[in-house]
Amino acid sequence: MGQRHHGLHHRAAQVRGQRLYHSVVDRFSKYATFIAAPTDCTAEETTRLFLKHVVKYWGLPKYIISDRDPRFTGKFWTELFKLMGSELHFSTSFHPQTNGQTERVNALLELYLRHFATNKSPFKLATGQQPLTPHMLTIGYTGRSPAAFKFAKGWHEQADIARSYLDKATKKMKEVG
Repeated sequence: MGQRHHGLHHRAAQVRGQRLYHSVVDRFSKYATFIAAPTDCTAEETTRLFLKHVVKYWGLPKYIISDRDPRFTGKFWTELFKLMGSELHFSTSFHPQTNGQTERVNALLELYLRHFATNKSPFKLATGQQPLTPHMLTIGYTGRSPAAFKFAKGWHEQADIARSYLDKATKKMKEVG
């Protein structure tokens, strides 16, 4: 198995009442884990979250690259991971791209959260309308296989029903959460 690397990085973002999240990216598998945390999260609490959401499933990493947040440069975090046998590496203040993989994941998460919060696609925000997609077009059938047309039509109808149920569930989740 390849060398495991976890890029720990934090950014301020509102997620279910939490204003902070930690994103952890495994360099080998590219798997990303996002952990919501309170703004006043201490190094000890950050460690508990890291153990609960990362180490529990993937094991202790050989080394960790993180930003220079006081939680990660403080005595508790550095001594704990030294005792546990993990190396700590820090990205520099003016070169956060050192940890480029995690930076890219954070950019994608922020983009996702922006779209989730506005409930609009970038196209709709720019033009005021949803883009026209192939499944939205209804064209009279003039092909050679009526059976294929019938099958596709049934599939589209079922997909529309499923989509409506997903929309209802999404609305309920937003009301609850």
